[in-house]
Amino acid sequence: MRSISKWAAALAAAACLAMRPAPAAPASAGDLRRAAGECQEGTKLLMANDVTKAKERFGKALAIVPTYPDALLGMGHVDMREGKFEEALKSYQGARDGYKDLGESIMDLQAKRYTETQRTIATLRDNLRNMTSSQTENSARADPTQLQRAIATTEDQIRRLEAVDMPSRDKPTEPPGEVYFHMGNAQFRLEKIDDAIDSWETCARKSPKFSMVHNNLAVAYWKKGRLDDAKKELARAKEMGFPVNPQFVADLEKASASGGAPAPPAPGSSPVPAPGNP
Repeated sequence: MRSISKWAAALAAAACLAMRPAPAAPASAGDLRRAAGECQEGTKLLMANDVTKAKERFGKALAIVPTYPDALLGMGHVDMREGKFEEALKSYQGARDGYKDLGESIMDLQAKRYTETQRTIATLRDNLRNMTSSQTENSARADPTQLQRAIATTEDQIRRLEAVDMPSRDKPTEPPGEVYFHMGNAQFRLEKIDDAIDSWETCARKSPKFSMVHNNLAVAYWKKGRLDDAKKELARAKEMGFPVNPQFVADLEKASASGGAPAPPAPGSSPVPAPGNP
C-alpha cells in the first residue's frame, strides 16, 4: 500500500507540473524596440493630455512585452490621472519588477533613453528661455497666468528629467529611483504613509539629484509627526533648487514651534511621465 501511495503521489506531482504554463519566451531585441516605440508615442500623447490614446499605446507595448518597465510606468501615470491609485501602484510595482525580469536585455535601450533625455532637456531649456523672453518683452499682450503656468510646467519637466541617472552596466537589473518615487505617490494617495516613506527614501538613495522626493518626504514626515525630519527634508529640497511652497515652510515652522502637527498639504504635483523614454 505504501508503494502504491508513493506512485500515486509521484503521478499527481507530475500532473501538476504538466499543467503549469510554460515560461514565457524572452523578449527579442525587435520586440523591445517595438515596445519602446509605442512607449515613446504614449508618453508624447500623455504629455499632450490625450490620456485615452496614450493608454492605447502603452497597452500595445505591453501586448508586445508584458513586463516592459516604461509601458508599466506609463499605465501607472494614466491610472494616477484617472484617480485609480490601487491600479497605479500595481503598475509601478510591475515596472520595478520588470527591470529584474528583462535584465541586461534593456541596457542598450536604457542608454538610448538617457541620451534622448539629455536632448529633451536641451529642447526644454530653449523653450523656457523663449517663454521667459516672451514674458518680459510681450507682457502686455501675453496672458500672464497661462504663460506662468507653462513656465512652471516646463521647469518641473526639466527637474524630473535631470533626476534620471545614467544607466549602470554594473547593475543592469536595478530599477531607477524614479520608479520608487511614483510608487510612493500612489501609496501616499492610498493613505499607506509608511510604505510611501519607504519608497521615497529608496528613491532619495538611488537618485540623489531628485529634488522633488525630498519635498514629498517632508510632507509624509509631517503627517507622521516627525517635524524635525520634515524640516530637514524641506531644507534639502530648497537647497537643490526645488520651488518649495512658502506657505508650506511657514506652516511647518508654526507647527514645530507650537509642538502641534496640523494636516500637511498634499505632496508634490501628481506624477508626469518624463519624455524621452527608450
